[in-house]
Amino acid sequence: ISLGFACAVSAMVLQKCGQTIAEVDASRELPEANPSSDPEEAFRAALEKQLLAGSKAIIMYDSLSGSTVLRLLPVLSLFDFVWQANGLMLLFDTPGSSCG
Repeated sequence: ISLGFACAVSAMVLQKCGQTIAEVDASRELPEANPSSDPEEAFRAALEKQLLAGSKAIIMYDSLSGSTVLRLLPVLSLFDFVWQANGLMLLFDTPGSSCG
C-alpha cells in the first residue's frame, strides 16, 4: 500500500513538473516583440520573458513543496519502518512453549 502511495505521489509530481516545463519551453519559443533599435528596450523585453518563465517554475515548486501529500512520504516511511520492526519483534518474541 505504501509503495503504491509513494509511486502515485511521484507520478503526480512528475506530471505537474512536466506541465510546467512544457509551459516554460512554450513561452521561451514565443517570438520576441519586435526588438527596436533601442538596446535597453530589447534587454527589458528579454528580461521580462525570462522572469515570467522563472516565476512559473518557482510557483510550481512552492505548490509542490507545500503539498500535504508530498509531506506525508517521510512519515509513511517512518510508519513502515516501525510497523515492520514491531512485526519482527513479535515474530521473534513468541515463546517456544506456545508454538507447540
